[in-house]
Amino acid sequence: DFNKDLINFFIVLQQTPIELCSIFTNSFVSLYNNLENDEAKKKFYYDVRSDFNLNLGVFNLEQSARFLFLNKTSFGGLFRVNSKGFFNVPFGHRKKPKFPKESLLLEVHKLIKNVHFSHQRFNHQIALQKGDFFYLDP
Repeated sequence: DFNKDLINFFIVLQQTPIELCSIFTNSFVSLYNNLENDEAKKKFYYDVRSDFNLNLGVFNLEQSARFLFLNKTSFGGLFRVNSKGFFNVPFGHRKKPKFPKESLLLEVHKLIKNVHFSHQRFNHQIALQKGDFFYLDP
């Protein structure tokens, strides 16, 4: 995929799933769910979005957890960046975002443990071998 943050998320989930789940749950989901009202949740979202944009190009557990949190709380679950490369999707105002449970993330981890993720354009030449599965996200 050409989205470095998406590739980073899957690599982190592949390599350190327990740690990712812990940071996602403790630093984002629990804090968000304990906020009293929509205005507080909106502010939290924009704070996380700001931190995400300040850490562009940093590929680690925290940035992956931010990526997942923003995906679940942004408007329509979109991932969009502006011409400067900053994530700019507004807050989604969902009453109860569907945050993935740790069990689901660990199941995905098992499914992707032998997958090779790469960051490149769709027209990059790839040498496929028999038995390879190649997916291009439209």
